[in-house]
Amino acid sequence: MNVQDELLDLGDVRLHYRDWTGPAEASGTLLLLHGLTAHARQWDSFAAEMSRHCRVIAPDLRGHGESQWADAYDLDTQVGDIRAMVTALGLDNVTLVGQSLGGSIAIRYAGSGPGELVRLVLVDIAPTIPTATRSQMYIDFKQVARFDSPEHAIATELAASPFASQDHLSHRIRNAIQRQPDGSWTWRYDPRLEEPRAISFKGAEEQGWAAAAEIRVPTLVMRGAESEYLTPENAARLMATIPACVLVEFPECGHVVPMDEPDGFRDAMIQFMSLG
Repeated sequence: MNVQDELLDLGDVRLHYRDWTGPAEASGTLLLLHGLTAHARQWDSFAAEMSRHCRVIAPDLRGHGESQWADAYDLDTQVGDIRAMVTALGLDNVTLVGQSLGGSIAIRYAGSGPGELVRLVLVDIAPTIPTATRSQMYIDFKQVARFDSPEHAIATELAASPFASQDHLSHRIRNAIQRQPDGSWTWRYDPRLEEPRAISFKGAEEQGWAAAAEIRVPTLVMRGAESEYLTPENAARLMATIPACVLVEFPECGHVVPMDEPDGFRDAMIQFMSLG
């Protein structure tokens, strides 16, 4: 597995990203955007497999993982981060995958019509998130802020993730926490991201649907059947809004599809990218 951890200085923030170079004959790039409070390492297993076919880039979004904390986290600023990364790395023939927050960023990015984008994948997200679901998300962020050990963190998250692959969740959590001077463990992201005002949702719904209407590349939408984030109604609206859009739904699967259904997620991606 040929992977490098790199840093990219964008001026107001320094982003960390993982770069799987792919085979010599690879002509495209798979760009993977994680969700709110997650990190680039969540993609490790999937990215390693996909790097047999193409180059894979997985950044830590600003304020997450090993990327620098920042003053601004609004969606337009984060779209600008992705645009700057694509330019700085000279990426072309890009398949953009966005899970949750990463999907919200991806919708806006794709709606601007970037010439390098050839495919879009939205993982359990639409411009509309039910108000109660979004409110509960911020409550959940603060339920357990510190852990006695990595094992404590893993056990806590397993209890809250009934459909998760234990191996994938354990890997995700071990790379999502950091040790504090007092010996406890806490999440590896800017605590300000736990506040709704950090990423303002004012006007985001309308702007997101307007951007979705401008998407002109083939789009795959993945939905966890047990998720409350992407409702069947909003999945159908995405299908009606984006001209070349297909939907794959996974039973017994929650919001984080790559963790709950890793094999199905991989297989759907390979089929969508015509790599089989």
